[in-house]
Amino acid sequence: MKQLILFTTLAGVLWSGTSTSAQSDNLQNGPLSRVGVSYRSGFNGSASFKNVGGLNLPADPDPVPGGGVDRFYDDGYVRVDSSGNAGGETWFWGYQSASQLPGDGTIVMRRTAAAGGLSRRDIDDDPQHGFELTYNLEWPVQALRGFLGIEAAFNFMDLQIADRQPLTGNTIGIADAFPLNSIVPPLAPYAGTREGPGPSIGATPVPSVMITPGGATVTGARRIDASLYGLRLGPNWRLPLSRRVSVSLGGGLALAVADSRFSFRETVTLAGGGFGSSAGSDGRAAWLAGGYLSGSVALALDRAWAVVAGVQYQNLGAYSHRAGARSATVDLGESVFLTGGINFTF
Repeated sequence: MKQLILFTTLAGVLWSGTSTSAQSDNLQNGPLSRVGVSYRSGFNGSASFKNVGGLNLPADPDPVPGGGVDRFYDDGYVRVDSSGNAGGETWFWGYQSASQLPGDGTIVMRRTAAAGGLSRRDIDDDPQHGFELTYNLEWPVQALRGFLGIEAAFNFMDLQIADRQPLTGNTIGIADAFPLNSIVPPLAPYAGTREGPGPSIGATPVPSVMITPGGATVTGARRIDASLYGLRLGPNWRLPLSRRVSVSLGGGLALAVADSRFSFRETVTLAGGGFGSSAGSDGRAAWLAGGYLSGSVALALDRAWAVVAGVQYQNLGAYSHRAGARSATVDLGESVFLTGGINFTF
């Protein structure tokens, strides 16, 4: 916005301080060619991040039912012994505390995981900065009292969107009860071995699950870094308002290549103790297609040079990244650009 105020002030000074003829007296001539270069400031581009904060602590919960798998817990383990858990029992187990023996003929193993599934939507770091090069070829049209032509443009924007907002999510507590099969368990802490022998417990648990709202805090950052290379092509109409001032309207096809990288680095802390970190990234290039509408005002400095300020609306849709279970979506469906620069007519 500061750039717009500065440009408006400059335009006023130039308007009051010069009497050079404008390009509007060229209606009898044509065709005209015009090249320009502009600073381009982007707004309304946004990113959304999904499945944030999922982390299994300290190991992945094993969804496979039955007793023929290794299971790891915050306070112990129940694994497959050298017999292959013959008879549905294993001596390859261990636990840490007497509190894991509720006195009902079972031993309980627990683990806690951050549920994940958190989302952050419509994050932006406006404005985004770039530039644009334009070429116009136009012919005078007396019936329209102006110039009708075609505009082609190349633009570049360095898109950077980062989200560092701490999040709060749920935790999932898993408590698996294994039958002691009438054994007297060794005093805690106890760690059985694969080869054994040792006291055997049942290898198939009876599970229970408890969800604790707000039990996990997620800190860190999620980030999109993209280089956007764009093209615009469409008809353009320029109307002289006076000998020095003209306005232009245009619209047409917009294309872009987005060369971008999604990265994240998170730390999950559980209210009951325990934490873990996770990081990842994904890079990709995406082709985007859509349309644009544009409007601009030009102030002639002489018969060749003019300063120009404009606004563009552009719809290029959205594209997505995935890095593991996490995903990021960049939305360029309602982008607005402010431009300011100079052009040369020949």
